[in-house]
Amino acid sequence: MRAGVVALLITGCAASSPPPIAPRPAASTTASPAPPPPPPTAAACLDKDKPEEVRDKACLDACNERHGPSCLAYGDLEAAREGTTTVWAFDRACGIGEARGCTERDKHLAKLRPLCTKDAPRECADLGETLFALESPTKQHLEEAIRLEDMACANGYSRACTDLGRHYADDASVKNLALAHKYYDKSCELADGYGCCGLYAIAPDLPQKKAAWARAAAIKGWCTQPTPWGAVPTPP
Repeated sequence: MRAGVVALLITGCAASSPPPIAPRPAASTTASPAPPPPPPTAAACLDKDKPEEVRDKACLDACNERHGPSCLAYGDLEAAREGTTTVWAFDRACGIGEARGCTERDKHLAKLRPLCTKDAPRECADLGETLFALESPTKQHLEEAIRLEDMACANGYSRACTDLGRHYADDASVKNLALAHKYYDKSCELADGYGCCGLYAIAPDLPQKKAAWARAAAIKGWCTQPTPWGAVPTPP
């Protein structure tokens, strides 16, 4: 029976005609647009004879104008001094199309991962925020960021709880108000006023807003201060 089915399939395949091949489109005669000129500060950035402080500012300025080679140069300067924006610079270069930027970004992320342990929740939270801040994070980057921040939150690092609450409240890529409430609530329990303020911001009705505000007021009323994601409204 099986041999008959195979034979039938072979016969059917032989009998059918292959689909016609579409003609290859004619080559475009339109010239590719010329790349934009480098920003004025790029020359000083890429001149290795310039003092480091001059190159440093020039590279940062040019990178902020999305000049790929300047982002690479700024990343190299930051890496040499173990600066905090090394990953940012290489990630931006990667997003602009500099392949070395992607390689260097991943290499420096790999160096940061061993610093995150159960006994070092701050390092886990910092790495999580670094991953969230990537210009074009992959699904794997976001999943790792959430896992790291959750680990730090579970180990009592309130800022990680607040950060996760903020991401779940505001980031379209992971938005989930139920989880935002969960992490803000945990942060508020850990006496982090920003977590209480977050609960206030996402509360769906006036009674819940008043309850969140009361919890914040019990820990110095920090909701009266500007928060990392903008000013909190006056109490109801």
